[in-house]
This record gives sequence, C-alpha cells and structure tokens, in this order.
Amino acid sequence: MGPEPTSTGPIGSHGKPIPGIPSTDDSLTPFEKVQAFLTNIEQGFEGFGAEILKTNLTLLSASVTPTPSGPTSTCVFSLLVTPSLCNRIGTLHGGATALVIDIATTLALAPIARPGFWQYAGVSRTLSVTYLRPAPVGKRVRIVAEVVQAGRTVCTLKGRVEDEETGRLLSVAEHGKVMIDPPVVGEEKAKL
Repeated sequence: MGPEPTSTGPIGSHGKPIPGIPSTDDSLTPFEKVQAFLTNIEQGFEGFGAEILKTNLTLLSASVTPTPSGPTSTCVFSLLVTPSLCNRIGTLHGGATALVIDIATTLALAPIARPGFWQYAGVSRTLSVTYLRPAPVGKRVRIVAEVVQAGRTVCTLKGRVEDEETGRLLSVAEHGKVMIDPPVVGEEKAKL
C-alpha cells in the first residue's frame, strides 16, 4: 500500500512529505523542471544515492516530444565514476549503475509531470539492467534517460550509460514505475 494522500502530497515511511516535481509552473522549461526537482530532492536528503544526487550527477539536457500516445521526455546526464561507486576491481559497480539509472530515469518524468500525473515520480516496480562494458574509476559517463510511455498508473522508462568520450555503450536498462500521486482535489478520476 502506498503513502496516504495529504494536502501537501504523499507522506513517506519516515513521516516526512515526499518531494514533488514543481509541475504547476508552466513557464519552466523541461530542463528547469528537472533542475527544480533535483533541488527539491537534494534539500535535506541523506538517504541512499544522496552523494550521487548532491555532488556527482550533472543534468546536460532535457526535452519533451509529443506523440500520439502522450508526451515523452528525454534527459541526458553526466556522471564521474568516483571510487565510492566502484567495485573491488576499480570499475563502476553494477549496483551503482542500477542506482544511477533508477535516479536518471525517474528524473526524466519531471518534464511531463503535472498535478495528479507523476508529480511525485512514483516508485519502482521493475528495473532490469544489462551490463555490456566496464566504466573504470575516473571515467566520465553519459546517462540518457527516456520516458517511453507514462499512463495513469504505470510508466515504462529506459536508460543507457555510455562512455562520454567515445560514445561506446556500457549498459542498457528498462525501468517500470507505479504512480503514487494523491488525487487532485476537485478532479474526478477518468473512467476507462
């Protein structure tokens, strides 16, 4: 069972409100929406992945593409492979790769979010990563995160990690999420 809706949004298991995407400001560009969501998450967050969010993940671009199935978005990030993200042989750890892809694909929801529609970025239901090549410590990688489809309750995201210098593909992933947004006050849920 997910968080209970409140007037300010869902409350996490730690008893604090879950940071949302500032989706009510239509004047923000897709890039600004992602940056604003990153800022909301960073403030006071000390949990798993805090180092990546606060010091190591740089947003390079964000865009929205209209499609017949609804808008999709793509975000591109840069990440320096630091020793704290590496395994015992000095390459990007598989778990760290999965975490980075989880974060990046979640952030890709920000440009299309609106109240009641992915404003709280959901929770993971699946994450499948295929590792193709190692990324050694000191290497800078590019993470490309894309919203494939976002519906009323679930979404499908995909990500890839590339060597920033050569463009070689290092890993690919598919990420499924479930929406946790509370109902928007005064708005009825659409019927199937």
